[in-house]
Amino acid sequence: LQTVRIIIILSVIISHYLRWDSHVTYVTSAAVKRRLLFLKRHLQQAPPPTKLIACNAFVRSLLEYADVAWFPHTKYLIGKLEAIQTKAVRFMFSKCRPTDSPTQLLKKAGILTLENRAKLARLKLLYQLLHNQLNLDKTRYLMAPETRPTCHRHLETLKEHTFRTDCLKYSFFSTYNK
Repeated sequence: LQTVRIIIILSVIISHYLRWDSHVTYVTSAAVKRRLLFLKRHLQQAPPPTKLIACNAFVRSLLEYADVAWFPHTKYLIGKLEAIQTKAVRFMFSKCRPTDSPTQLLKKAGILTLENRAKLARLKLLYQLLHNQLNLDKTRYLMAPETRPTCHRHLETLKEHTFRTDCLKYSFFSTYNK
């Protein structure tokens, strides 16, 4: 077998040390350089609802692609992703001054943070897995606890996976029930 430092599978960059730095760097630069600048050039005079639809289709779709599998757990990587969304929302409303609050602009546009959207996507995947809506064997991925149901645990309680390494500790299977 040949050793590689980086492999790209379905447009997700996986590095040999199993961190998401290189993927987040690639995604954020592609979102700004290719997509957001394109929208700024071509939709400069468009109304905010049109810009919102365009940013959701071009920018946010790139930032959220396969985020159930790869969404980072470190604050600085999440911050890099959220910074792109902040730039996009400032573009939508043409508010580029430092005194304009991006949080208020996000609320005005009805946009959740990428971290919250990733959490909702993980919960949706868990629901689909639990209710056999995916063509997967759920017994391979979800474990029932060994104890009986009590007043603190119901029949649908799942056993939490425990991992020692960061690459698995922050994966979908350890964060779905937090």
